Amino acid sequence: MKKLTPLIVGSMMMMGITSGAWSVIITNIKLSFHLSDGNLGIILAFGVLGSVIVNLTVGKHLIRFGIPVVLRFALFLWGIFFFLAVNVHLPIIFAVLIILASIGTGLVDVSLNIEAAKLLSKSPGKLLRFHGVYNIFFASGSLFASLLLFTNSSFRVVGTLESTLLIICAILPNKRFKLAFTNNSVGEDVETKKGTSKVQANEDRPKTPVHKGHFLSLKILKKEHLLGMAFVLAASTLVEGSVGNWGILFARTTLKMNVVVASIGVIVGQVLASLLRFSGPTLLKSLSARRFTIIGSSGAAIGILLEISGINTLISIFGLGIATLSISLCWPLIIADSNRATVHPELSLSAITAGGYVGLLLGPALVGEVSSASTLRAGLLVVVASGIATALLRSVVHPKYKTES
Repeated sequence: MKKLTPLIVGSMMMMGITSGAWSVIITNIKLSFHLSDGNLGIILAFGVLGSVIVNLTVGKHLIRFGIPVVLRFALFLWGIFFFLAVNVHLPIIFAVLIILASIGTGLVDVSLNIEAAKLLSKSPGKLLRFHGVYNIFFASGSLFASLLLFTNSSFRVVGTLESTLLIICAILPNKRFKLAFTNNSVGEDVETKKGTSKVQANEDRPKTPVHKGHFLSLKILKKEHLLGMAFVLAASTLVEGSVGNWGILFARTTLKMNVVVASIGVIVGQVLASLLRFSGPTLLKSLSARRFTIIGSSGAAIGILLEISGINTLISIFGLGIATLSISLCWPLIIADSNRATVHPELSLSAITAGGYVGLLLGPALVGEVSSASTLRAGLLVVVASGIATALLRSVVHPKYKTES
């Protein structure tokens, strides 16, 4: 049975909690600093741009220092800069600090994804299940932040609590413990009467070369013919990064819902997404990871269309929940499929994750600019188009798995 560590599991929990809380407090931040949709989009885009650069260059450092060391550093960086960002009062200082915090977020994300993909390698269902931890804690973070704001607490209180948890997470032990993944499949330990025979999915991978050059990850990505998967992840993350932030912002500003009602769709969607991801090994017995990615991205596009239809409040909340649920399938399955096709996961997966951050980079900028020029409803049509693009791209991109060669 594969083993994960408190540091890895705790980091995934914090990714969920902070993302969920951020999707709720972003409206309060926008109003407090008097930011337009376009200004907010530009700030978020610059933060993600920093993450893209870090992800493209961090591969060799993950090899040199080890993922746990880099992960702890990133958690500290994220926690400290986020604390400072939510407690300043000048918009320009907030912008600089939140960009630095976003770089820490990106470094946590890539380190976490690579380590999880290696430990749960060749088992997309198990990686999907592990990512269910993110969804359940996203829902918890959203609910917690919504209730605090509903009781007239400041977004600064929410941000300070998040920062404290991030720093605590950075000092969690890295000793492995058994996580209750009970479905045996390729890549997990097999118990026998004689003892434990470990089926190491990555044991035949050659030692990763550490050459000079800042963009070795991108070179490896091209060599292994995984560039298409980076584009797929970019299109899907544009959707995933926009559903929570812009979806709730649309519900609170355009549809005039209060903070709790506006968050219900995302919270319920995240809870259902966690259940869907927890059943990953069973689901993937019926359909391939590629087909589930296509279904998920298509469902997200339909969900956003329902939200912005404006038929009534219930339909909009339902649509936001469907979008949240559907897009949750994409990220872990794209990473899992890519991991099965690479012999240098530290390098290729960091480059593919950088592709995901390109989507997160483009999302705020595109939605924000279209919203400023027209309406937020029009801006969310960009998200719909990206969901459709993800489905089309994944239908034509076919990684060559190493087990097939």
